Amino acid sequence: MLALVPKSMIPRVEEVSVDWGVLVFALGMSLLTGVISGLAPALQTLRVDVIRNLKEGAGKTGAEGARGRLRGALVVAEIALALTLAVGAWLLLRTFANLRGVDKGFDSRDTLTFYISPRGKSYDTVAKMNDLYRRALERLRSLPGVESAALTNRKFNTKSQRVKESKKSSGFFPANL
Repeated sequence: MLALVPKSMIPRVEEVSVDWGVLVFALGMSLLTGVISGLAPALQTLRVDVIRNLKEGAGKTGAEGARGRLRGALVVAEIALALTLAVGAWLLLRTFANLRGVDKGFDSRDTLTFYISPRGKSYDTVAKMNDLYRRALERLRSLPGVESAALTNRKFNTKSQRVKESKKSSGFFPANL
């Protein structure tokens, strides 16, 4: 579902992940709820004396009595839960929309962001990766027109450009470091 939403619309979308514990709990609770909801009417039908009910209540509907009250309570609970979930979803979407307008504390115009993912034996230790990042930062700072350069392990909320585009415009080639 996140693939359908533009990445610039949700702040810190790269930090979103599936919590497997919560997923297993939710699946277990849905199965338990389904089993209980299915067993309740089945257990009620086991206690019904069909012959007595036919003799006593030829004109009565099946929605009367304790069975009718249970059904009514379940309908009310279902509507309340659905309304609660709908309001919660609306509030969450409104919060995401409001977060887009929050001042980030810095001017992100004319900012180029990209990722470096070092792989292979050349970068198999922390020291080698730190050396790569140090050399990349020095090279970025020495490019004409660059006012400042920095490294981070978190992406701030800007419209990111691809490394391929930055290679064309700046002559910066991460692989040649």
